[in-house]
Amino acid sequence: MRRIYKTDEKTIEALRKIYRMYVKDLNEPLEVKYVRTRVIQTIGLAIAGKLVKVSDRAIEVGVKALENELPIICDALITETGVKYKVERYGLKNSIISLSSFRRSYDEGLVDQIDKIVKEYSKDTIIIVGASPKVLNKVIDNVSLLRPRIIIASPPGFIDAPYVKRRLIVEKPCEYMTILGTLGSSMLAIALFTALLEISMGFHRLIE
Repeated sequence: MRRIYKTDEKTIEALRKIYRMYVKDLNEPLEVKYVRTRVIQTIGLAIAGKLVKVSDRAIEVGVKALENELPIICDALITETGVKYKVERYGLKNSIISLSSFRRSYDEGLVDQIDKIVKEYSKDTIIIVGASPKVLNKVIDNVSLLRPRIIIASPPGFIDAPYVKRRLIVEKPCEYMTILGTLGSSMLAIALFTALLEISMGFHRLIE
């Protein structure tokens, strides 16, 4: 296990309390419980934990993808910033690419950048979508080209977001971690990623 910082110790104690109050009695693996606990801790809303959906092999595949240092593709700059902080803090070597970095101007939408990503990163990836349900929809459409090992997605919204997140679960183009319904944000996508990263470090065992 990598070094635990003082701030991590405070967070782990908070996670222990949330775990005991809301998820301890669920009949599922500790790793999935940890993901739920992390999401609740991030947003301060207990119901958020119930909305978390994790595919059967998402944790196993996601941890392996981190260990293999696969590139991480993020939708928005805010998503990239949070992911980059976590990656650098814990000494991972995965490269991080944001769709926003491919824009020539703000007249171009994030979805328009998918084709550029396909040309440069047509290999195994980790994809994190926290802001745009349209990006997630196009990622699913282009999954055979982007070849994600895992999609971590929590875009918010009342119109497209619930549909496209449900599409991710029903079609299951690859392993996934997501949050159902209208709830979402880059912050929650980062929370899902953080949970995966910390599980790879063994932090989840500290909450029991």
